[in-house]
Amino acid sequence: MLVLAKGIHRSGEREKLFFRANTPVPKSEVLITLAAVYHGVLPAVVERSIDGLASALAIIHSCGFKQRELKSQTPNIQTLYSQLSAIRGCAVGMSSMGPLLYVVGDAGTPWSDVTAVATEADAQIVLSSGANDSYAITYS
Repeated sequence: MLVLAKGIHRSGEREKLFFRANTPVPKSEVLITLAAVYHGVLPAVVERSIDGLASALAIIHSCGFKQRELKSQTPNIQTLYSQLSAIRGCAVGMSSMGPLLYVVGDAGTPWSDVTAVATEADAQIVLSSGANDSYAITYS
């Protein structure tokens, strides 16, 4: 599910200024982010583990450049991110600089709770798989 609420949109010169102000990222934070991708995101996808993906995304969003991107967003985006992340069975992240948030789940994900949180935050659900739809990653 893709969830869009009012937030800061950065592109062009504003995005370049943000990069200049927030880089370089300390090496220790880069290593934590890389470890979360390699030892968290990738195994979670292979094992189809929503909880593993949620944990890895939480680590990625708590350090490094992604943390800076999230902290630079409006309080309502930060709150929406926290509220969605608190729903068991959801893996949540912020796309690029935001304010778009993505929620990954499976058949056990309480999608009605996700929708309720988004609605309460006056956010728009811009893409959602239907209750009977499923999307899978395939490998060739």
